[in-house]
Amino acid sequence: MYEFFRDQGSIIGGFLALSAAFLLYLVGRRQAKAVEAQNRELKRAKLRELARDCVISGRLLDGILQRIATNIENIDNFSGDPNTTLGMHQANSIRQTLNTPPLYQIIEHLGQFNIEAIGDYFLLCDKIDQFRAVSADVRLGALEHELESIRAVLNHCREEIAGDTMKAHKVLSNSQDI
Repeated sequence: MYEFFRDQGSIIGGFLALSAAFLLYLVGRRQAKAVEAQNRELKRAKLRELARDCVISGRLLDGILQRIATNIENIDNFSGDPNTTLGMHQANSIRQTLNTPPLYQIIEHLGQFNIEAIGDYFLLCDKIDQFRAVSADVRLGALEHELESIRAVLNHCREEIAGDTMKAHKVLSNSQDI
């Protein structure tokens, strides 16, 4: 009889050990699911934060690019016969009204956008620097052609930044806590 109860005790002990292991498995699984849910929420929060930063950077850069576009429009108001030659002083005066956009102050903001937008911004800075550096007599038509080249890069840059900003707005509009 002693042997019978001893064998039953081993079976009961084994059953209790299996039950405890199963309960630990369920608790561990629940905890893993909670950690996964927390990680998903952290990823969403980081994505929303990046989207907000992109929208802010987009507004800043659009303001800078709008100022450049306004400067170009003001220069374009100086019209006349394309074959008219402007003297060096008059041409320099016109060239200097177009300011080089800031670069180092906004480099962190540029990082929010795609590589094409960044490249366009650097190209725009370079084209404006080249435009300002020329110091010579110039035909009005050539000056208008240079401005048109700058305007094309400017518009493409604005389109790229606007596209990325729209994507960021979509991310923000899809989040639940806005």
